[in-house]
Amino acid sequence: MNDISDVVKNAIGNFLIINVMISKKSFKKQLPKAVTKKIADKIAKGSANSKDVVGGDTQVPMFGPYQKEFERMVNAPKAEFRNNDIYTLLELDGGRAITTAEFPTVFPRIEAKAQAISDHIRNRAEGHFAKWVEAGKRSALQTYGVVMPEILEWLEYPTLEQFIAENGEIEVSTPRVISSLSNVNLPADVIETYAKRHEDKAEEMLEGARVKAIDNLQEHLKLVVTQLGEGKRFHQSLADTLKAQTRSLRSFVEAYDNDVRLTSILDVIEQKVQVNDVDIWKTQSHKRSTSRQAAETVSKQLDGLRDRVAPTQAATADTAVINNGLDLPDLF
Repeated sequence: MNDISDVVKNAIGNFLIINVMISKKSFKKQLPKAVTKKIADKIAKGSANSKDVVGGDTQVPMFGPYQKEFERMVNAPKAEFRNNDIYTLLELDGGRAITTAEFPTVFPRIEAKAQAISDHIRNRAEGHFAKWVEAGKRSALQTYGVVMPEILEWLEYPTLEQFIAENGEIEVSTPRVISSLSNVNLPADVIETYAKRHEDKAEEMLEGARVKAIDNLQEHLKLVVTQLGEGKRFHQSLADTLKAQTRSLRSFVEAYDNDVRLTSILDVIEQKVQVNDVDIWKTQSHKRSTSRQAAETVSKQLDGLRDRVAPTQAATADTAVINNGLDLPDLF
């Protein structure tokens, strides 16, 4: 077993941190309170009708009937990128962590996808923005003009270039290492004084990332157990997210402390729970039952590994024992 200091020092060099900024504006504006009160008064008096104002709708969709088209063309690609490419990376040191082993393939893919989405949004905006704005103005004036004649001035539509700048840019930062005192130009005695403090802080961040990764996986395992038990319609994302969460935790553990208790559990998930296509769960009741049982078992085991005193280079036990009395090999 390595000294805790060695584990942390090695781990610091095994991760690169990136920050990704993804704008998301709904382009819906909340009506002022005075206007919503006016609407409520009209409704209460029974004087409002469908031609004057939509009762209870206090958020103005700035693109009117094209609001859903805007969401599909602009916000949906960013949401998919955020959920599938960024949120699957572990949170660490104020950003998202990529192991140095995966960095040569993962980071270029993220940069390329971010640029592709930005180009897509610019292209869609140049072709549709003017139409969205005109339709939104007509809709807002028709719906709210009676209670708010100045509605168009209040909405304050951006120009095309402003819209693209605010909604089409995805910023991917320059990769950095976890904060440490290495390579800092300070006297040796000063470095020694603060090195332990930095190691403790790094360990705290790494342990926090470990717990977060376990929580994410365990939460999804519970969802898998529930949905497989209900046997209802399965979306492909159920299998894809499980695979992503498992891969994320494995990459982290291998770059951090190689805890074989966790990697053993991940082996079980990959071999007994995961499927590449949810149609397997839909059509094969035996596989659905096996996956559900294994998912339920390893989820319980993760409870016992979530919290610990300090990281170790390897687990002391040859076999991780499941809480309900089953050994991991029994699941195979």
